[in-house]
Amino acid sequence: MNLNRNFSMGEYLKKKYEDLRPKIQVPSFKSTNFTDWKTNFSEIVKDALGPFPENVPLNPEIIQEIDKGDYIQKKIVLVF
Repeated sequence: MNLNRNFSMGEYLKKKYEDLRPKIQVPSFKSTNFTDWKTNFSEIVKDALGPFPENVPLNPEIIQEIDKGDYIQKKIVLVF
């Protein structure tokens, strides 16, 4: 029975780092493949984020207005 055991946290992390491979590697910005990479990267990020929530009207209500001379300070409540 040949067990390869390593109890060193440093060696464990080093092995994890060496085994890690990025899903997408960034090409040179001067490369002709950069545009394709950018499109592919955008799709992957959008997939990772998931769908965006629906837009809702904010219906702002001004509840207080104070004239400060040079500007007007307003307290606004967003009613969903």
